[in-house]
Parts: sequence; structure tokens; C-alpha cells
Amino acid sequence: MSLRVAYTKAKIYSLAAQHNSRPLLSNLCLTYEETEADQLLVIRNLKVELSFESQLIPTQIWDIAQLSMGEAVELQERIFRFDSDYLFRLSDPSQLKLSLKVFNDEEQVLVEQLDVIDVLPANYWGGETREPELLASFVKPNGLYVESLVKQVTNILTSNNKGQVDGYQSNTREQPYFMAAALWNVIVSQKLSYVSPPPGFAES
Repeated sequence: MSLRVAYTKAKIYSLAAQHNSRPLLSNLCLTYEETEADQLLVIRNLKVELSFESQLIPTQIWDIAQLSMGEAVELQERIFRFDSDYLFRLSDPSQLKLSLKVFNDEEQVLVEQLDVIDVLPANYWGGETREPELLASFVKPNGLYVESLVKQVTNILTSNNKGQVDGYQSNTREQPYFMAAALWNVIVSQKLSYVSPPPGFAES
């Protein structure tokens, strides 16, 4: 029987994607393709079931009263969400396996499609070829570490009588320079070093 389920899936998924309301799957559509081999012009009481490996996301079911040959029906949009703790604890890239099945009213499987989605740890980006705009999610100006740097910058400026951490709001040409110089000195004092990303961090 020429039934086909089509959908759009995320290239990668991660905690950053979930926080930015990126859909895991979208545009689900069931099509009854027109062929001379099929004798049934109308199929009734269909059930579409979407299940995920290890029940990381609850199984979803759509009921379709009838579907005519040559017809396509869009399935109601659902929001698929991981448990945030799972995404946060994930230490290595993983693959989420999913299964799409279409049943008739006698619980016979008419169609089964298997697929996988790459799931990344919380501190992984995805590379510029996969959701490049998610890079901005890793900029955290309110992080505790950033606050500690700003505090040290304030101490340097104050001890050298160079004003406050107000940058361009000071309406002077010198203050942004003083602030940038102090920030540079603070960062250098941290003795930070570059760490190569682990294998699989990004494809490119």
C-alpha cells in the first residue's frame, strides 16, 4: 500500500536548540500516493504512531478517520521536548532513534519508517553547517564567571582612578579604552589556554 510519512527533522538537537524552541520534528504529513496497484480508493481508521528510543520523549499518536487515494493530510503539530536534565548531563554526542508506524483498524502495520537525529551535549555547538545561529546561545553575559571578571575590572579602574565600568555611557572617548585595557589585563591574568575540541565536536 502506497502510504508515505514525510516530515522535517532537526539537523542536530541539543539543550541550546530546546531552549530556543527549535522543533525536533515538524511538518508531519501522511500521503496516500495514487497507484494502479492499489484497489482501495479510501482507507479508514488509520493510526499514526511516533515513538522514541528508551521513551526519552513520550509516544505520540494521531488518529485519521479516512484518507483517499491521492490525498495528503498534515498531522497536528506537537511539541517534542526532552527532559532538560538528560540534555544537560549528556557528555558525548548521541543518536536518538525514532520510529514512525501507520496502523489500520485491525492494528496491522501498513508502514514503518526508522530514522535517527544527532543529539549533542549541552556544551557542544553544531558547526556552521548545522544551526549556525545557535552559536549565540553560548554567549552568557550574566554568567557568574563573567560577573567575577567585571568585578576585577572595576577594582582595577577604581585603584587607578580611571572611573567606573560604564564604557560608552560615560560619554568620553577615553573611558571605553580604559575599560577594555583593564578587561584585557584581567583576562591575561587568568592564564587561560586553548583546549582543542573533542572528536565529533563539529563536522566542520
